[in-house]
Parts: sequence; structure tokens; C-alpha cells
Amino acid sequence: MKKMFIGNLPPDASEDSVREMFAAYGTVRSINVASDIFTGKCKGFGFVEMEGHEARAAQAALDGNMVGGGERSLRVRFDDPRAARSAAGHHSPQRPLAIPRTGFPNIRKTINHKGTRRRAKREPS
Repeated sequence: MKKMFIGNLPPDASEDSVREMFAAYGTVRSINVASDIFTGKCKGFGFVEMEGHEARAAQAALDGNMVGGGERSLRVRFDDPRAARSAAGHHSPQRPLAIPRTGFPNIRKTINHKGTRRRAKREPS
């Protein structure tokens, strides 16, 4: 089972229209189109779940296709869970932040598990 992110959907897209688009490549297990609470219009993205080989075929065929009157190219990507993504720019706990200072050559600043700075133990010379 593969979950795919579908981007650049037109505002008039619905679950039925997206299901029609993907049904040509296999069985759509589940579908979720993000819509505005007040207007009910599509926010421009959604998620579709299909079997692996069917999902790969749908991605190869639909990624880059023009939708919504030829003004938007559809974006189809395999969804990766947020936990697996790398947090760019964020340091993991106990990772050095800076090069040792000039008055204290063997002490580095680190971040503890709470996300606050603390001094690390002296490194052996």
C-alpha cells in the first residue's frame, strides 16, 4: 500500500473527480482531498492510497499532466511520514553548536534534551 501526495489540484476538484483520474491505473483504496471549511472548495492538495505497482504506474502517468483547464501541472509524489523527514536547520540533542571559544579551547556549547543550551564537559586534551 502506497500513499501519494497530490498537489496543484484545481479549486473545483472533488474526491470523485480525483478518484476517476486515478481509477484508470488501479484500485483506489482511500482518498482524502483537503477542502476549505467555509467554502467547501479544494485547497489544492490531497492524498490517495493505492497498491504499490498501481501507485507507481499512476505516478508515472499523471505527474506533470495539465489539469484545471491547462493552467496547472499536477504533482504526484509518494508521501513520506513527517518523522522520517530531516529537520533542516535544527540540531539534535547533544550536537555541538559552535567551534570551541578562544578562552576555553576544550569546552563546547551543546543543546540538552529540553532544547536549552548548557555547557558540555571538558574534552580531553
